[in-house]
Amino acid sequence: VMLQDEALKEGVQVFCNETWPRITGYSDKELMNMSFFDLVHPKDRENSLTRHRRKISGKSMPGLFEITIIRKDGTEVPVETTSAYTTYQGKPANVAYIRDITERKQQEKVREFTRSLLEIANLGKQLNPTLKEFVRVIRNYAGCDAVGIRVLDSEGNIPYQAHKGFSREFYESESPLSIELHHCWCINVIKGDTDPSLPYYTEDGSFYMNGTTAFLATVSEEEKGSLRNVCIEHGYQSVALVPIRLGDKILGLIHIADKRTDMVPLDLVNALEDAAPQIGLSIRRLWAEQELAEEKGRLEVTLRST
Repeated sequence: VMLQDEALKEGVQVFCNETWPRITGYSDKELMNMSFFDLVHPKDRENSLTRHRRKISGKSMPGLFEITIIRKDGTEVPVETTSAYTTYQGKPANVAYIRDITERKQQEKVREFTRSLLEIANLGKQLNPTLKEFVRVIRNYAGCDAVGIRVLDSEGNIPYQAHKGFSREFYESESPLSIELHHCWCINVIKGDTDPSLPYYTEDGSFYMNGTTAFLATVSEEEKGSLRNVCIEHGYQSVALVPIRLGDKILGLIHIADKRTDMVPLDLVNALEDAAPQIGLSIRRLWAEQELAEEKGRLEVTLRST
């Protein structure tokens, strides 16, 4: 309930149920005598005030609309809201009905992400440009500093076939990795040498960690010596490595990295695990088309020479 201020027509909150403090992070006492619009994200505030004032003046009917709320800790939460006008203790008041739509917005984001990957997988004509498009879409979805796709070749090498956001120094150091010669988390994931009982591996064989420096402080010197630790040396605090599977084979992996902590939550890793088979199918299709084109070229050369 927001008590109307006849001068500003913005009002202050005078009553709320237990859900509103949970959404905003403020206590009910803190919320009282705050304006609802103090909680609205600046990008939505003017539009929200305009809608509010038009309703008061009777120029528009109440309806559902979406806004973003800034919580006490500075994080954002999307909500859906509508309102109705009444009286409270004999004074004009506005009753706002607000629903947290974080889960719905996340589902919409995942559906759009999946649709984009399917489109790339179906329309890609050449391997490297297609993998670059996958990297672009994944990076936008994850919101992380860097994304790369490694592909395992016939000699056991796992170079980055596409990447965005990694420094040249990092790329040149990490792209030449071999599953036969090196030992790191990337190698473990591509070889399927993971243990889901450990907190940084998933059931599907992905690796993820949201505080690499803190983790390294808990590792023995012997274990440190066996790992390359290049991601940590370059300041990447959040790292995820998701295998690209095709049936029971692992063709490569998706590498996510960010210098901030807590940037690769399990929900993100799970979404990438669901999406990775589409990348695997695309790689297989483009390999097959490339082999067919090369075979056709060899046949044409043979026919011309006879």
